[in-house]
Amino acid sequence: MNIFDFLNDGMSEEKFEQRLHDAFENHLPIADKVNELRKDLNDTQTVLEIVAQHLDKTLTIASTGLFYQQCKLHCEVVKSYNYVAEKTTPIKNTQLWQDSVAWLMVYYEDIFDYAQEDERFFEIKQTPILWYFKWVVSNVVENYHVRKEQIDNYLKLLEYYYTYVFALGQRSLYKSIVMQGIKRGDCQLVEMHLDKWINAEENDFDDCWACQVDDIIRAYVFLGEHDKALEWSEQILNGSVKCGEVPHVTNSLIAQAYFYTNQIDKTKELLGSGYKLVKGQGQFIRPIAEFMRVAILLGDVDKAVQIYQDSRHLFDQCESLFQKMLFTIEASKLDIPEKSTLLTEARRLAQDFDKRNENDYYTLQLPMLYS
Repeated sequence: MNIFDFLNDGMSEEKFEQRLHDAFENHLPIADKVNELRKDLNDTQTVLEIVAQHLDKTLTIASTGLFYQQCKLHCEVVKSYNYVAEKTTPIKNTQLWQDSVAWLMVYYEDIFDYAQEDERFFEIKQTPILWYFKWVVSNVVENYHVRKEQIDNYLKLLEYYYTYVFALGQRSLYKSIVMQGIKRGDCQLVEMHLDKWINAEENDFDDCWACQVDDIIRAYVFLGEHDKALEWSEQILNGSVKCGEVPHVTNSLIAQAYFYTNQIDKTKELLGSGYKLVKGQGQFIRPIAEFMRVAILLGDVDKAVQIYQDSRHLFDQCESLFQKMLFTIEASKLDIPEKSTLLTEARRLAQDFDKRNENDYYTLQLPMLYS
Protein backbone atom coordinates (compact mmCIF):
# COMPACT_ATOMS: atom_id res chain seq x y z
CA MET A 1 0.00 0.00 0.00
CA ASN A 2 1.22 3.48 -0.83
CA ILE A 3 2.20 5.34 2.34
CA PHE A 4 -0.20 8.20 1.58
CA ASP A 5 -3.18 5.90 1.01
CA PHE A 6 -4.50 5.92 4.56
CA LEU A 7 -8.16 6.86 4.08
CA ASN A 8 -9.14 3.36 2.99
CA ASP A 9 -7.59 1.49 5.90
CA GLY A 10 -8.53 3.74 8.78
CA MET A 11 -11.32 6.04 9.87
CA SER A 12 -12.00 8.82 7.37
CA GLU A 13 -9.71 11.79 7.91
CA GLU A 14 -12.60 14.16 8.61
CA LYS A 15 -14.28 11.83 11.10
CA PHE A 16 -11.01 11.05 12.86
CA GLU A 17 -10.07 14.71 13.28
CA GLN A 18 -13.53 15.50 14.65
CA ARG A 19 -13.39 12.60 17.12
CA LEU A 20 -9.92 13.68 18.21
CA HIS A 21 -11.05 17.27 18.65
CA ASP A 22 -14.08 16.21 20.69
CA ALA A 23 -11.94 14.10 23.01
CA PHE A 24 -9.82 17.07 24.13
CA GLU A 25 -11.93 20.17 23.69
CA ASN A 26 -13.71 20.38 27.04
CA HIS A 27 -12.97 20.24 30.75
CA LEU A 28 -14.16 16.68 31.22
CA PRO A 29 -12.01 13.63 31.96
CA ILE A 30 -10.65 12.43 28.65
CA ALA A 31 -9.69 8.83 29.51
CA ASP A 32 -13.02 7.29 28.54
CA LYS A 33 -13.15 9.18 25.24
CA VAL A 34 -9.56 8.31 24.38
CA ASN A 35 -10.05 4.64 25.22
CA GLU A 36 -13.20 4.49 23.11
CA LEU A 37 -11.33 6.01 20.19
CA ARG A 38 -8.48 3.53 20.70
CA LYS A 39 -10.99 0.70 20.50
CA ASP A 40 -12.46 2.07 17.26
CA LEU A 41 -8.92 2.29 15.84
CA ASN A 42 -8.28 -1.36 16.75
CA ASP A 43 -5.63 -0.22 19.25
CA THR A 44 -6.76 -2.68 21.90
CA GLN A 45 -3.57 -4.27 23.20
CA THR A 46 -2.20 -3.07 26.50
CA VAL A 47 1.04 -1.14 26.43
CA LEU A 48 2.72 -3.85 28.49
CA GLU A 49 1.75 -6.39 25.84
CA ILE A 50 3.24 -4.40 22.99
CA VAL A 51 6.42 -3.70 24.99
CA ALA A 52 6.86 -7.44 25.47
CA GLN A 53 6.24 -8.05 21.76
CA HIS A 54 8.76 -5.36 20.84
CA LEU A 55 11.41 -7.02 23.00
CA ASP A 56 10.82 -10.49 21.59
CA LYS A 57 10.54 -9.07 18.04
CA THR A 58 6.99 -10.28 17.36
CA LEU A 59 5.40 -6.82 17.16
CA THR A 60 3.48 -5.95 14.01
CA ILE A 61 2.29 -2.60 12.68
CA ALA A 62 -1.21 -1.73 11.54
CA SER A 63 -1.80 -0.62 7.97
CA THR A 64 -0.41 2.82 7.25
CA GLY A 65 -3.54 4.92 7.72
CA LEU A 66 -4.57 3.14 10.90
CA PHE A 67 -1.05 3.39 12.29
CA TYR A 68 -0.93 7.12 11.63
CA GLN A 69 -4.24 7.69 13.41
CA GLN A 70 -3.12 5.58 16.38
CA CYS A 71 0.13 7.56 16.58
CA LYS A 72 -1.72 10.87 16.30
CA LEU A 73 -4.10 9.92 19.12
CA HIS A 74 -1.30 8.91 21.49
CA CYS A 75 0.69 12.00 20.55
CA GLU A 76 -2.27 14.21 21.39
CA VAL A 77 -2.58 12.53 24.81
CA VAL A 78 1.12 13.13 25.46
CA LYS A 79 0.91 16.79 24.44
CA SER A 80 -2.29 17.44 26.38
CA TYR A 81 -0.51 17.96 29.68
CA ASN A 82 0.52 21.36 28.31
CA TYR A 83 -3.09 22.42 27.85
CA VAL A 84 -4.55 25.07 30.09
CA ALA A 85 -7.07 23.77 32.60
CA GLU A 86 -9.94 25.41 30.73
CA LYS A 87 -9.34 23.17 27.72
CA THR A 88 -9.02 19.74 29.32
CA THR A 89 -8.30 18.01 32.58
CA PRO A 90 -4.51 18.00 33.20
CA ILE A 91 -3.24 14.44 32.83
CA LYS A 92 0.54 14.55 33.14
CA ASN A 93 1.84 11.46 34.94
CA THR A 94 -1.59 9.83 35.00
CA GLN A 95 -1.72 6.22 33.81
CA LEU A 96 -3.29 7.40 30.55
CA TRP A 97 -0.39 9.78 29.86
CA GLN A 98 2.28 7.25 30.82
CA ASP A 99 0.73 4.56 28.63
CA SER A 100 0.66 6.85 25.60
CA VAL A 101 4.30 7.84 26.11
CA ALA A 102 5.28 4.17 26.33
CA TRP A 103 3.16 3.31 23.29
CA LEU A 104 4.94 5.91 21.17
CA MET A 105 8.30 4.78 22.55
CA VAL A 106 7.67 1.23 21.37
CA TYR A 107 7.01 2.46 17.82
CA TYR A 108 9.57 5.28 17.84
CA GLU A 109 11.85 3.73 15.21
CA ASP A 110 8.90 3.10 12.92
CA ILE A 111 7.69 6.68 13.36
CA PHE A 112 11.15 7.91 12.31
CA ASP A 113 11.06 5.68 9.24
CA TYR A 114 7.60 6.89 8.20
CA ALA A 115 8.57 10.52 8.76
CA GLN A 116 11.22 10.29 6.03
CA GLU A 117 8.47 9.92 3.42
CA ASP A 118 5.27 11.17 5.03
CA GLU A 119 5.26 14.67 6.51
CA ARG A 120 2.25 13.86 8.71
CA PHE A 121 4.53 11.79 10.93
CA PHE A 122 7.04 14.62 11.35
CA GLU A 123 5.08 16.32 14.12
CA ILE A 124 4.92 13.03 16.02
CA LYS A 125 8.64 12.47 15.51
CA GLN A 126 9.37 15.92 16.97
CA THR A 127 7.53 15.17 20.22
CA PRO A 128 10.16 14.56 22.96
CA ILE A 129 9.03 11.00 23.62
CA LEU A 130 12.49 9.75 24.60
CA TRP A 131 12.74 12.47 27.25
CA TYR A 132 9.28 11.76 28.65
CA PHE A 133 9.88 8.01 28.70
CA LYS A 134 12.63 8.48 31.30
CA TRP A 135 9.99 9.91 33.62
CA VAL A 136 7.65 7.03 32.87
CA VAL A 137 10.33 4.44 33.66
CA SER A 138 11.03 6.12 36.98
CA ASN A 139 7.33 6.42 37.85
CA VAL A 140 6.02 3.07 36.60
CA VAL A 141 6.90 1.52 39.98
CA GLU A 142 4.44 3.88 41.67
CA ASN A 143 1.60 1.52 40.74
CA TYR A 144 1.76 -1.74 42.71
CA HIS A 145 -0.30 -3.45 40.00
CA VAL A 146 2.72 -3.21 37.69
CA ARG A 147 4.71 -6.38 38.25
CA LYS A 148 8.49 -6.76 38.42
CA GLU A 149 8.72 -8.36 34.97
CA GLN A 150 6.86 -5.43 33.47
CA ILE A 151 9.15 -2.94 35.23
CA ASP A 152 12.19 -4.77 33.89
CA ASN A 153 10.76 -4.65 30.36
CA TYR A 154 10.41 -0.87 30.56
CA LEU A 155 14.06 -0.65 31.59
CA LYS A 156 15.05 -2.87 28.67
CA LEU A 157 13.11 -0.63 26.29
CA LEU A 158 14.85 2.46 27.69
CA GLU A 159 18.24 0.77 27.37
CA TYR A 160 17.46 -0.28 23.80
CA TYR A 161 16.79 3.27 22.62
CA TYR A 162 19.39 5.07 24.72
CA THR A 163 22.24 2.63 24.18
CA TYR A 164 21.66 0.95 20.84
CA VAL A 165 19.45 3.23 18.73
CA PHE A 166 20.63 6.73 19.69
CA ALA A 167 24.00 5.93 21.35
CA LEU A 168 23.28 8.16 24.36
CA GLY A 169 25.11 5.99 26.86
CA GLN A 170 23.76 4.52 30.08
CA ARG A 171 23.69 7.49 32.44
CA SER A 172 19.91 7.92 32.24
CA LEU A 173 19.44 4.17 32.54
CA TYR A 174 21.46 4.02 35.76
CA LYS A 175 19.58 7.02 37.14
CA SER A 176 16.24 5.38 36.35
CA ILE A 177 17.31 2.18 38.10
CA VAL A 178 18.40 4.14 41.18
CA MET A 179 15.10 6.02 41.36
CA GLN A 180 13.15 2.81 40.91
CA GLY A 181 15.25 1.18 43.63
CA ILE A 182 14.44 3.97 46.08
CA LYS A 183 10.72 3.69 45.45
CA ARG A 184 10.87 -0.10 45.67
CA GLY A 185 12.80 0.03 48.95
CA ASP A 186 15.67 -1.92 47.38
CA CYS A 187 18.95 -0.77 48.97
CA GLN A 188 21.04 -3.24 46.99
CA LEU A 189 19.74 -1.94 43.68
CA VAL A 190 20.56 1.65 44.69
CA GLU A 191 24.01 0.78 46.01
CA MET A 192 24.88 -1.15 42.85
CA HIS A 193 23.99 1.67 40.45
CA LEU A 194 24.41 5.01 42.26
CA ASP A 195 28.15 5.40 41.61
CA LYS A 196 27.69 4.10 38.05
CA TRP A 197 25.16 6.87 37.47
CA ILE A 198 27.26 9.63 39.04
CA ASN A 199 30.38 8.60 37.10
CA ALA A 200 28.73 7.84 33.75
CA GLU A 201 29.42 10.09 30.79
CA GLU A 202 27.02 13.01 30.52
CA ASN A 203 24.95 13.87 27.46
CA ASP A 204 22.32 16.37 26.35
CA PHE A 205 19.47 13.98 27.18
CA ASP A 206 20.26 13.93 30.90
CA ASP A 207 17.83 15.59 33.28
CA CYS A 208 18.75 19.11 34.33
CA TRP A 209 21.62 19.26 36.82
CA ALA A 210 19.39 20.52 39.64
CA CYS A 211 17.08 17.52 39.28
CA GLN A 212 20.06 15.18 39.19
CA VAL A 213 21.48 16.66 42.38
CA ASP A 214 18.07 16.36 44.03
CA ASP A 215 17.89 12.68 43.13
CA ILE A 216 21.46 12.02 44.28
CA ILE A 217 20.58 13.58 47.64
CA ARG A 218 17.46 11.42 47.75
CA ALA A 219 19.56 8.33 47.12
CA TYR A 220 22.01 9.11 49.91
CA VAL A 221 19.20 9.89 52.37
CA PHE A 222 17.55 6.61 51.39
CA LEU A 223 20.81 4.76 52.09
CA GLY A 224 21.25 6.56 55.42
CA GLU A 225 24.45 8.26 54.21
CA HIS A 226 23.39 11.66 55.48
CA ASP A 227 26.85 13.27 55.49
CA LYS A 228 27.15 12.59 51.75
CA ALA A 229 23.65 13.94 51.23
CA LEU A 230 24.65 17.18 52.92
CA GLU A 231 27.82 17.45 50.83
CA TRP A 232 25.66 17.43 47.68
CA SER A 233 23.18 19.81 49.33
CA GLU A 234 25.52 22.78 49.52
CA GLN A 235 24.97 23.86 45.92
CA ILE A 236 21.21 23.79 46.45
CA LEU A 237 21.29 25.59 49.78
CA ASN A 238 23.45 28.42 48.40
CA GLY A 239 21.11 28.83 45.42
CA SER A 240 23.70 28.11 42.74
CA VAL A 241 21.73 25.06 41.55
CA LYS A 242 17.97 25.32 41.11
CA CYS A 243 15.12 24.75 38.67
CA GLY A 244 11.32 24.81 38.62
CA GLU A 245 11.11 22.04 41.24
CA VAL A 246 14.39 22.44 43.10
CA PRO A 247 14.79 23.32 45.98
CA HIS A 248 11.05 22.74 46.56
CA VAL A 249 11.32 18.94 46.38
CA THR A 250 14.77 18.81 48.01
CA ASN A 251 14.40 20.78 51.23
CA SER A 252 12.52 17.98 52.99
CA LEU A 253 15.39 15.60 52.21
CA ILE A 254 18.03 18.02 53.44
CA ALA A 255 16.01 18.58 56.63
CA GLN A 256 16.06 14.83 57.27
CA ALA A 257 19.82 14.74 56.71
CA TYR A 258 20.23 17.61 59.18
CA PHE A 259 18.15 15.76 61.76
CA TYR A 260 20.10 12.52 61.51
CA THR A 261 23.41 14.40 61.81
CA ASN A 262 22.15 16.10 65.01
CA GLN A 263 21.85 19.56 63.47
CA ILE A 264 18.49 20.21 65.06
CA ASP A 265 18.41 24.00 64.71
CA LYS A 266 19.03 23.72 60.96
CA THR A 267 16.36 21.02 60.76
CA LYS A 268 13.81 23.32 62.37
CA GLU A 269 14.80 26.26 60.20
CA LEU A 270 14.48 24.27 56.97
CA LEU A 271 11.18 22.76 58.08
CA GLY A 272 9.78 26.28 58.41
CA SER A 273 11.20 27.80 55.24
CA GLY A 274 11.00 24.70 53.06
CA TYR A 275 7.41 23.80 53.84
CA LYS A 276 6.23 27.27 52.81
CA LEU A 277 7.44 26.57 49.26
CA VAL A 278 5.27 23.48 48.82
CA LYS A 279 2.27 24.23 51.03
CA GLY A 280 -1.08 23.64 49.35
CA GLN A 281 0.38 22.43 46.03
CA GLY A 282 -0.75 19.03 44.83
CA GLN A 283 2.34 18.33 42.73
CA PHE A 284 4.37 18.33 45.95
CA ILE A 285 2.58 15.60 47.92
CA ARG A 286 5.84 13.70 48.39
CA PRO A 287 7.86 16.53 50.02
CA ILE A 288 4.77 17.52 52.02
CA ALA A 289 4.64 13.99 53.45
CA GLU A 290 8.38 14.19 54.14
CA PHE A 291 7.98 17.48 55.97
CA MET A 292 5.29 15.83 58.08
CA ARG A 293 7.85 13.13 58.89
CA VAL A 294 10.44 15.76 59.84
CA ALA A 295 7.99 17.47 62.19
CA ILE A 296 7.21 14.11 63.81
CA LEU A 297 10.92 13.35 64.21
CA LEU A 298 11.37 16.70 65.91
CA GLY A 299 8.46 15.98 68.24
CA ASP A 300 6.63 19.02 66.89
CA VAL A 301 3.20 17.37 66.83
CA ASP A 302 1.34 20.63 66.31
CA LYS A 303 3.35 21.38 63.17
CA ALA A 304 2.79 17.85 61.83
CA VAL A 305 -0.97 18.14 62.38
CA GLN A 306 -0.98 21.56 60.73
CA ILE A 307 0.75 20.11 57.65
CA TYR A 308 -1.82 17.32 57.55
CA GLN A 309 -4.74 19.72 57.86
CA ASP A 310 -3.27 21.97 55.17
CA SER A 311 -2.88 19.04 52.80
CA ARG A 312 -5.73 16.60 53.33
CA HIS A 313 -7.65 18.03 50.38
CA LEU A 314 -4.59 17.45 48.17
CA PHE A 315 -4.53 13.82 49.26
CA ASP A 316 -8.17 13.42 48.24
CA GLN A 317 -7.33 14.75 44.76
CA CYS A 318 -4.13 12.71 44.33
CA GLU A 319 -4.23 9.92 41.72
CA SER A 320 -0.90 8.31 42.62
CA LEU A 321 -1.24 5.27 44.89
CA PHE A 322 2.42 5.63 45.80
CA GLN A 323 2.11 9.23 46.95
CA LYS A 324 -1.10 8.39 48.80
CA MET A 325 0.84 5.71 50.67
CA LEU A 326 3.66 8.09 51.63
CA PHE A 327 1.13 10.60 52.92
CA THR A 328 -1.00 8.12 54.89
CA ILE A 329 2.03 6.47 56.51
CA GLU A 330 3.05 9.78 58.07
CA ALA A 331 -0.50 11.01 58.78
CA SER A 332 -1.38 7.73 60.50
CA LYS A 333 1.21 8.51 63.18
CA LEU A 334 -0.78 11.54 64.33
CA ASP A 335 -3.43 11.64 67.04
CA ILE A 336 -6.28 12.88 64.86
CA PRO A 337 -9.94 11.79 64.58
CA GLU A 338 -9.41 9.94 61.30
CA LYS A 339 -6.37 8.03 62.60
CA SER A 340 -8.01 4.60 62.39
CA THR A 341 -9.09 5.11 58.78
CA LEU A 342 -5.64 6.37 57.82
CA LEU A 343 -3.96 3.42 59.54
CA THR A 344 -6.11 0.96 57.63
CA GLU A 345 -5.39 2.64 54.29
CA ALA A 346 -1.67 3.02 55.04
CA ARG A 347 -1.36 -0.63 55.97
CA ARG A 348 -3.22 -1.80 52.86
CA LEU A 349 -1.08 0.27 50.52
CA ALA A 350 2.18 -0.60 52.29
CA GLN A 351 1.44 -4.30 52.11
CA ASP A 352 0.46 -4.12 48.44
CA PHE A 353 3.66 -2.29 47.50
CA ASP A 354 5.85 -4.50 49.70
CA LYS A 355 4.33 -7.64 48.19
CA ARG A 356 5.22 -6.45 44.70
CA ASN A 357 8.65 -5.27 45.84
CA GLU A 358 9.33 -8.52 47.77
CA ASN A 359 10.36 -6.76 50.98
CA ASP A 360 8.81 -5.05 54.01
CA TYR A 361 10.27 -1.58 53.52
CA TYR A 362 7.01 0.38 53.78
CA THR A 363 5.28 -1.89 56.30
CA LEU A 364 8.14 -1.25 58.72
CA GLN A 365 7.41 2.50 58.51
CA LEU A 366 3.91 2.10 59.93
CA PRO A 367 3.27 3.16 63.55
CA MET A 368 4.58 0.49 65.91
CA LEU A 369 1.35 0.35 67.89
CA TYR A 370 -0.54 -0.91 64.85
CA SER A 371 -0.96 -4.68 64.93
